[in-house]
Amino acid sequence: MQIRTAEVAGKTFTVKVVVEQDDCSLSPWDMSDCHGVVDGWCHTKAPNQRILMKDRRGVFLYNMQESMAVALRDGWGHRDATPEMSKRQVAALAVEADFQYLKGYVDGEWWYTNVIVTLLDDDGGETDVSTSLGGVESEPHQLEEQIKLLIDELVSGYGTSWFESTRTTYVYADSKE
Repeated sequence: MQIRTAEVAGKTFTVKVVVEQDDCSLSPWDMSDCHGVVDGWCHTKAPNQRILMKDRRGVFLYNMQESMAVALRDGWGHRDATPEMSKRQVAALAVEADFQYLKGYVDGEWWYTNVIVTLLDDDGGETDVSTSLGGVESEPHQLEEQIKLLIDELVSGYGTSWFESTRTTYVYADSKE
């Protein structure tokens, strides 16, 4: 839990931010169609597959060949692509990045969270004004961006907007874990 003070357009708001693990979210490949092909649990691995996870049940596989076909069909890009690269080379970079991203999820390097933002009164007590969002990645930059958007949503009902304000200070008043 964190207590934050947001100064927006000359008004000061104090909010409580709670970030907790989202146990209701699906896996990234089930939640979005913007990923390659995950074959799931198998007992044997084909040459076109890479292992996302291995345990006593077998191997959990990512299908590189089918993912490459999806990337080429859908025109996947990659931030490291250069103009002289072929579409196949760019797709290969994107497929590898997708595999690493999904492997990070499977390996527990990141997970989905619920973010709950509650407006506090002048005495620091919780009000009935709150907003929340589930399925937020735990990656710090993305999590922070979503927290700011939720705070903006919360205070926008008071005639202010974080992103429309000329003053963009964002200060931690206090931090409690």
